[in-house]
Amino acid sequence: MERYLFSELNAGRLRTCCQVRDRGLHPDLWRTLALPLTDDERRRAADVAAQLSQVAVSLLNEATVWARGIYPLLALAERYPFRAWAQVPMSAEIGHVRLEGVLDGAIGNCISGTLDLPYLVVLEAKRGLEGSDPRFALHGQLLAAAALNRQATGDEEQEIFGCYTIAQAWYFIRAQVTGLGSGIPTLVLDTSREYVEVPDVEAIAGVLKGIVARGAAKLSEAADALGSSLEPTAFGHL
Repeated sequence: MERYLFSELNAGRLRTCCQVRDRGLHPDLWRTLALPLTDDERRRAADVAAQLSQVAVSLLNEATVWARGIYPLLALAERYPFRAWAQVPMSAEIGHVRLEGVLDGAIGNCISGTLDLPYLVVLEAKRGLEGSDPRFALHGQLLAAAALNRQATGDEEQEIFGCYTIAQAWYFIRAQVTGLGSGIPTLVLDTSREYVEVPDVEAIAGVLKGIVARGAAKLSEAADALGSSLEPTAFGHL
């Protein structure tokens, strides 16, 4: 079995795991998905933007940007039982390939104080000499997350969300994954426009809130279908 770290993925290696159909920018999808913020959420989002507006974000290291600008917005979107996490190890087998690595962040179903399954995966892109195109790594993470969710629910088709950030720019991706029971699944991708955190902070928070609400609704539907709450034994852990 071949083994790739998410950070090692490129176009060629990704093709050994799946077929990718990139449908490009779909601004209407994200406008429809986004939910309005409450007054408290709007205030918290404004606080994040205010902190970033006082510094040169491009000169900050990734850890500082994560702490000041990324994680606070992920935490703002939390909704039981979905929680935001940082530095999440994840691995999954897709056909003859094993994908693994550590997610910069994720939002997903939380059981007994641990992240059970991710519904949104987050990648903070490296900058400077260490920088590379973050999309291949994120596509691999989306594929792995979909495979884990498929193992847990038995559903052959999975919808998973991701985003990658570069300094204060955010890009969201929806992945619709089919054929997970076959050798080569298909990954269909829809991408958002670029959101810049200071002027677009409410829009980013609204999209995150909408993604989490969508995931929570799907989890509730799955629980109803099973006739009971989804217990830890119903899922494969990361």
